[in-house]
Amino acid sequence: MVIYSYRHFFASHCLTRNIPITDVAEWMGHKNIDVTFKTYRHLMPGTISTAATIPQPHPHRIGPFCVIRG
Repeated sequence: MVIYSYRHFFASHCLTRNIPITDVAEWMGHKNIDVTFKTYRHLMPGTISTAATIPQPHPHRIGPFCVIRG
């Protein structure tokens, strides 16, 4: 097994166990997260659907209780 196989195994193992991709990118020594994301995105199939279910703040709300009336 070559060194890159171990690196790939390590990154894959981390990402399939929900370790944040930002941490994995740093450990892998990637200059930016794009390299890690493009290589390993297939291991995170639920990330887009999960992000879509996160509630978004109301567009006219400044804080949890303040509403701007126009």
